[in-house]
Amino acid sequence: QENPITVAARETSEETGFLLSTPTLLTTQQTKDKTVIWLPESKYALFVQELTDKADWDIKVRFAGLPKGTEGGPLALLTHGGDPGIVGLEWVGASDLFAK
Repeated sequence: QENPITVAARETSEETGFLLSTPTLLTTQQTKDKTVIWLPESKYALFVQELTDKADWDIKVRFAGLPKGTEGGPLALLTHGGDPGIVGLEWVGASDLFAK
């Protein structure tokens, strides 16, 4: 049965084109003490995960290099139930997330 953390881990994997390393995915699924930002004007919670595995530090570049589908997003997202409208990834510094 899924819980909010396992859903967040699965969605992160799917929507990053399945490019995250196994150690990062395991850490995402197993860590119980998460930083969560609640967006009160919506129904969303943002789970914050630090990417400590150097294998993931170039994910933005690897994601940009994936073959594209007709909607601009990577084909990997289309074939695995991801959002075909995701056309890129961006790094956001923790200081920017917590500035508000």
